[in-house]
Amino acid sequence: MTKRSFVLIVLLAGMLSTSFAQRNQGEVIKATYVTTHLSDLLVDILKKQMPHPDEHNAMFEQISNYRAFHHLYKDTRTKKSLFVLDTILKVPHISVTGTNYYTYQDDNGIIGKEDFLSSSFTFSSDMSDIQWEITDETQRIGSYECKKANLKGSSGISVWFTTEVAIDAGPYIFHGLPGLIVQVKDLYKTITLETVEYLTDKGEFNEALTSLDFEVEEEQKISIHEVLAKKENFKQMLLSK
Repeated sequence: MTKRSFVLIVLLAGMLSTSFAQRNQGEVIKATYVTTHLSDLLVDILKKQMPHPDEHNAMFEQISNYRAFHHLYKDTRTKKSLFVLDTILKVPHISVTGTNYYTYQDDNGIIGKEDFLSSSFTFSSDMSDIQWEITDETQRIGSYECKKANLKGSSGISVWFTTEVAIDAGPYIFHGLPGLIVQVKDLYKTITLETVEYLTDKGEFNEALTSLDFEVEEEQKISIHEVLAKKENFKQMLLSK
C-alpha cells in the first residue's frame, strides 16, 4: 500500500467516524435547567430590609430551596424548540415573582405562557426581538467554558453561553447566540443548566408538544416587550421603597 493510499484511508475513516458520532448524538437535544428565585437585585433589597447577616442569609437559603425544573428540547433539523416546566419544589411561606410554564419557538416566532405577580398571560414575539451584546468576559460554569452576553434594550438581563455545545438554544425566550446558554441572570431569578443529553428520536419532544394548548386568540397575547416592561416597572417600584 502506498503512503498516499494510506493517508486517504485514514482521512476517510475519520470522516466516517465523525459522521457516525453525529448521528449517534440524535436529532433532539434535551437540556435540563433549574431556576432559583434569587438575583443580584433581590439580594441587595433583602440585605437592606434585613441588615443582620444571620437573618438575610437564612432568608437566602429558604428562597434558594424554592426551585423550578424545566426541560429544553431543541430539534437540530427543524430548529424548533420547547422550554417546558417539569416540577416545582416549593417552600412553605415563600412566594416568588413568577413562573414560566412553557416557551415554544419555530420559524413563525416565539409563544409562551407565564405568571408574573398576580397575573397570568400568554406572550408572543418575533425571533428578531432578542438581540445581544457579546462581551469579552469569560467564566467556567460547571464543566463548560462560557462567555457573557447582555440582552440589548433591557438592563439587568445577562446570559452565559458555551460554544462547546454549538447549538443556538437556551431557556425561556433566550436564543440567538453561537452556543447553548448555560446560565441566565435576570432581575428576579437565576436559571442554570444541569444536564444535556441527545435523544435518538422525537417521541419525547412530540409528546411534550401535544400536551400543551397553543390555541390562544391573537388579541389575548402580549408582546415580549410588554412582558419585560412589566418586570422593569416592578423593579423600579421595589427600588423606590
